[in-house]
Formats: sequence, structure tokens, C-alpha cells
Amino acid sequence: MPVDLIALDNSGRKSSRNKTPRRLYTALDSNAFVRLRTPCAIAPERWIVLGIGRLEGMRHPSPIGRGVVLELIVLVHRSCHPQGRHDQQGHHPPQHVGLIKNPRIILLDCPLEYKKGESQTNMEFSKADDWARAQEIEEEQVKAQCYKLLELKPDLIIAENGVSDLAQHVFERANVSCIRRLCKTDNNRVALAVGATIFNRIEDIREADVGTECGLFKVQKIGDEYFTSLVECTSPKACAVLPRGPSKDILNEIARNLADAMSVAPGGGATEVAISVGLQAKAKSIAGADNAPFRAVADGFDIIPVRSCRTVGGNAMRVLTELKAKHVAGENTWSLDGNSGKNVDMKEYGLWESASVKVRFCVYLFYSVFLFYLLVPLSFPRLTSIAVH
Repeated sequence: MPVDLIALDNSGRKSSRNKTPRRLYTALDSNAFVRLRTPCAIAPERWIVLGIGRLEGMRHPSPIGRGVVLELIVLVHRSCHPQGRHDQQGHHPPQHVGLIKNPRIILLDCPLEYKKGESQTNMEFSKADDWARAQEIEEEQVKAQCYKLLELKPDLIIAENGVSDLAQHVFERANVSCIRRLCKTDNNRVALAVGATIFNRIEDIREADVGTECGLFKVQKIGDEYFTSLVECTSPKACAVLPRGPSKDILNEIARNLADAMSVAPGGGATEVAISVGLQAKAKSIAGADNAPFRAVADGFDIIPVRSCRTVGGNAMRVLTELKAKHVAGENTWSLDGNSGKNVDMKEYGLWESASVKVRFCVYLFYSVFLFYLLVPLSFPRLTSIAVH
């Protein structure tokens, strides 16, 4: 749904109730939304994924104005990076631990370490050297996996599970950086940014699955922590907002304000009417009595605009019919004006609500209905038996 950038800036300013200059929120909101409104190349219906990082400068306070919005992914992980790795010019800035231009990235969903069986395993040794040989076999399995990965000539390997010390040693000898124990959500964002495919079997990785859309990989020390960044991506489908501040409380407030300003839904009952129209369309595609639940839920969502119209003394049926006709035509931002009782476009009217509140409202609405149907048979068994008969 297209959103006006001016309205977005106003939303960000109104949600910023701290002592930070609001012009900073305007810049962050606008830049972040410009990144987010770009559709993905792989799926036009899918939008860019946003991550809000927090750079805390407890010992070295940093002004909030240094916060930026970049086409990058930031990971708070210390990578196993070869000490002799520099950029193409041979320079190694002192604030950067590692720097790689145009890296080849492999993403894994499997461990690079030897895992013992979950069930009980019995091993019988008849010679004194058998135990040492068993340990060597485990190391050979790990080395075989590492050499299989090195055949693709990667510069960076990111794994969601553990990477053994032996595997790190093999990668460092081959001048390859490695990041381990990355969470699933961050790994998905990295895959969208660099154009790589996540694999859980090393034998299935092909040349086309290696990520080559990242322009620069760097490991930078900010304060007392190391931040791994993937920047200058050619066609990024994920971005990150990096607010900087002196304390965690201020950064948490900034993150909440940014999230609220960039995730809004039209108010005045427009969301409820859109849900009702969608459920009615779904009910028409289902034959028989199976469409009754969809129609019942749709009628329940119609109560909100009907009650609002009756409150201002308007004709509820006529207003609701016109409103549904607007939504069927694709104008999903139209709703009821609570002052005049007429249908207006909420995008022009300037009434927006938090999307997270709307989602929570719908979730608890269904929870309340389920709880009601669970408690009625216990509290009124006679009414339940009469209704059944």
C-alpha cells in the first residue's frame, strides 16, 4: 500500500516524545522507507526486510545524530577472520579488524563439527591405537566438509550452528572468514541481501547458490563490541537502521518510535472493513455450509463502522454499502469520518493507527470467542443441552 512520505515523517515526529531532535527521526524514517518500499526482484509481492540495530556507546558516548540508514546487514558477532586479510589496495584501517571487497558468501544451516549420536553408541577397541584412530576419523569428516566448501572458493562462510576449532583452523589457513551460531532471522536477512541460498547439506551446494551481490564485508570495533557488516550490496532486499546513542534506554525508545512510525494501518474502521470484504470474498469461493464461519466473522467486523455511523446519527446501512463498494474497487484506505458521518479517505484525512495494535486486537478477539465457547458448556450445561436439541 503506497504511503505518503510527508505523512510518514509526521507520524515519526508525533511518536518521538524524547529530547532528541525530531529532524533526525524525519531523516531516518524517510531513508528507511525509501529502502523498504522497493519490491524484491525475486517476488514482486514481497518487500524489503528491515532490521533496527542498536549501537551503544556506554564508555564512548556517541551523538544520536550519527545514526544512519544503510543498505546493509549488521551482525553483532565476532568472526574468525584471518589477520593478514586486507582490501585490494593492501590498506587495513586501524578501526577495522577485517575488510573484504566483493566477497563470495556461503550460508549454512548445518554444523561444521562432528556430532555424537543422540542414542547410545558403543565402541569396542582391541588395540591401543584404535582410540586415536577414532579421533582421527572424526577430524577427517570435518576436514572433508571444509574442503568441499573450499572448492567453491568462498571468502566468507556463515553457519547457524557451531563451527569446530579444527574447521576454523582449516578456513584460516585458506584465508577464509567464518561466522558461527547466527540466528535464523539474521541468516534469512543475509540471504536476501547477498543473493545466497541457505543449505543444510554441504554436498548440495552449487556455484549458483554462492552469494556474490555484497560489495564489502568488514568487521569493525565500535565501543567494546565487534560488529560484522555486509554493505554496498548491488540489489539489497534487506536493510538496517543504525541509531547511535549514549544509553540503552534511549536506543530502545528510538527503535520503538521508528517501528511505530513505519508500521501503520488506516484508522476509523478501514482495516475492519477491509477484513470483512476479504472474508466475504473468501466465503463466496466456498460452497455449502462451510462458508458460514467466514460470513459470521465478516458480519462481526462490520459492527465497528456501523456503531460509529449510528453514534454520529448517520444512515448505517447506506454508509456501510458505499464503504464496501469502495473497498471492493481496491480503495482500502476509505472509512467513516467520526465527525460528519461521511466516508472519507483516511490517507487524506490523516488518521493512522499502529499496525501492531490492530494485529493484537484481532488475535485477542478470536481468543475471547474461543474462551467463551469453552466456558459456556461448563457454566451453563442446561443451555448447552437445549441448544443441541
